[in-house]
Amino acid sequence: MNMEQSSVTQPDPSLPVTADLYLLYGEDLLRYARRRVLFEDADDVVSEVFLVVARGGKVPGGSAALPWLYAVAYRIVLKSRTKRWRSVRLRERLESLPARTGTEVDALVASTALVNSMIDRLPERDAELLRLVVFEDLDVPAAADILGISPGATHTRLHRIRRKMQAWFESHAISPLTDNSRRP
Repeated sequence: MNMEQSSVTQPDPSLPVTADLYLLYGEDLLRYARRRVLFEDADDVVSEVFLVVARGGKVPGGSAALPWLYAVAYRIVLKSRTKRWRSVRLRERLESLPARTGTEVDALVASTALVNSMIDRLPERDAELLRLVVFEDLDVPAAADILGISPGATHTRLHRIRRKMQAWFESHAISPLTDNSRRP
């Protein structure tokens, strides 16, 4: 191997750090990703790793760089698996629902718009809490952790939100569907 060929794997001072790292470790990360995610998703994992680097990730120097990049890739792979798992779970839940007639679908769309309208009227933190618990199917401690508040305060806030929504539905002469089986 002549010097010109080996320069591909050596850092080039004229390139940004991200480009150097990609030249040095891009193939290693791609192999890593291909062993852990679907083949078609591997390039996305590598892209996201270098996006973290480009956004100012503190990459250690020398031989510590590749393990650090692997750690970033590991977290991205976990996120990808979680996303795929949620997608499969949602698909299963949707498939288990009974078929609806056109009138039922229209009523469901109208009620969904109504609920979204109510959520949009809530303060942002309350709306986010409701979305986390209802739409993302998180339990109260997980939602509390995301919002940076205690689980007790989260329970209280969720109770108040439910009361507000109930009063809003009653004031608009709407009978909300109730599903107490999922209440935290």
